[in-house]
Amino acid sequence: MPKKSLEEQSYFNPQFRRKFVDKFVALYLNNSIKVKIGVWDNVQKEFSSWKVDERFANLHSLVYQYADVNPVPESVKKEVEQQLYSLIMILKHEGRILNGELLELDPIRDQVLEDTRKKVERIEKSLDELKTTLDELLKQNDANKKLVNKMQRSFSLLEQRVDELEQKRKARKK
Repeated sequence: MPKKSLEEQSYFNPQFRRKFVDKFVALYLNNSIKVKIGVWDNVQKEFSSWKVDERFANLHSLVYQYADVNPVPESVKKEVEQQLYSLIMILKHEGRILNGELLELDPIRDQVLEDTRKKVERIEKSLDELKTTLDELLKQNDANKKLVNKMQRSFSLLEQRVDELEQKRKARKK
């Protein structure tokens, strides 16, 4: 699948969006990431720590609404999810997320990992089936070996009996 197509499918997929927002909220609430929400200061070439960018002013309350710390109706939660997703994408795009943990939330990588996980599960299942089949074949092979041994013994006994009968017949002719 072309990279662009996979990226578009992932970024606009509601399941991915929910997973992405869930991860961000969990990291945010656990203080596992730092988010720079200040206004860009052109003089100091960094984000201001004393003046909040208006776009991100309600980030904290949205996170708490989404996390059900402040319970909200489901329709509001979906709207909050959409707003959070938009803010997160802006934060990610502008490099405002520190500690790099959210940078791992790459839809293409996540999709590839999910596909790989599914392939590994299929391979493991196939290996289990092969092992079961191999065990059955080994049991069948053992049974066949026993049968061959019995047949060889029977054949040997028959040869001995035929030899005995021929000797008796030769003895009678004399």
